[in-house]
Amino acid sequence: MWDILEQWDQLTTAERAAIEASDWEAFETRQKQKTSLRERIDSVLQESREGDQVLGWQSEWRRLIEAEKANANLLEERLQATRAKLDGMNRSSLQLGRLRSAYSTDGQSYWNSYS
Repeated sequence: MWDILEQWDQLTTAERAAIEASDWEAFETRQKQKTSLRERIDSVLQESREGDQVLGWQSEWRRLIEAEKANANLLEERLQATRAKLDGMNRSSLQLGRLRSAYSTDGQSYWNSYS
C-alpha cells in the first residue's frame, strides 16, 4: 500500500506542476493515472484489516488530501484568472467592433451619397 500512496503523492506533485505551467494535457494525463490508481487503492483497502498499518495509511491519506485540496484551490485560481482574461478579451472585441463600425467606409459612402 505504501508504494501506491507514494505513486499518488508523485502524481499529485506532477499534477500541481502541470497546473502551474498551464499544461492541461499533462494535467488530464495525471487525472487518468489517478483514476486507475484509485481503483487499486480501493481494492487494497477492501482486503486489509483494521490495525496499525491502516492507521498509518490514514495519516498519510490526510496529508495527501491536503495536497489535493491545495491543487484544487490553485486550479480554481487559474480558472478564475482565465475567465477574467476571456471576459476582458470579449469586452475588447466588442469595443473594436464598435470602433470599426464607427469608422467604416460603408458609413462614409452612405453619408456622401446625400451630399
